[in-house]
Amino acid sequence: MTDSEDLIVSNDFAKSELFKTLKPRFYIIADPAYFREQNPIDILDRVNDVKEGLTNSDWEIDLFVPFKYYKSAVKVFKTRNINVYGFNHLPFKGFKWSENYVFSKGLCMPKVQNVLIAALILAINSSYSKVYLLGVEHNWMRFML
Repeated sequence: MTDSEDLIVSNDFAKSELFKTLKPRFYIIADPAYFREQNPIDILDRVNDVKEGLTNSDWEIDLFVPFKYYKSAVKVFKTRNINVYGFNHLPFKGFKWSENYVFSKGLCMPKVQNVLIAALILAINSSYSKVYLLGVEHNWMRFML
């Protein structure tokens, strides 16, 4: 990765050793567990580790969360280094031309079943012409087998 490239990470990345090494500029959290009042203990530990990693960062991070969690995220994450932004994650299905229009204006998104969808739409709408995906996995299906 070069200085001219931006890194977008998501959800639990702040727990990773690479978090402090790579110093990502953009962070996306879409998982409701980060904003719930009550969580099972294993999820609570995970969420607290991520919150600690983010709030202890010493570089500037733009954190993106669904609008419905914006106020909660500002209370938890807003520091001198973290800027919190909301995004509209409401799903929309319609004619292709209408989908393209509302997605490009940030009014809606394809159904965000995974934070990857939000990351891709936010990157595309931020005028990135190339988006490289690394370490992307989607394993929720393993629980259905």
